[in-house]
Order: sequence, then structure tokens, then C-alpha cells
Amino acid sequence: MATAIKAIPTLKGKEAREFLRHAEEAERNYKGGRSVFSANQ
Repeated sequence: MATAIKAIPTLKGKEAREFLRHAEEAERNYKGGRSVFSANQ
């Protein structure tokens, strides 16, 4: 069963920055390289 798009939460502000920080850290720990989320590639 599909989830309605309006039911998917959107992160903004501090929550979005915190999510990206954790995602980048997890990615670095996983592959030990550059992050696909970073603008500084």
C-alpha cells in the first residue's frame, strides 16, 4: 500500500540540518569517503 504524499513529513530548519549532519556522518562511517549530500564536492 502506498503512502499519500501529504502524509510524508518534511524537515525544515534545525531538524533538516540535524538530519543531514547525521546522514553525512553515517555515510562517512560506511564508505569512508566524500558525502553525496555535501555541496563541497
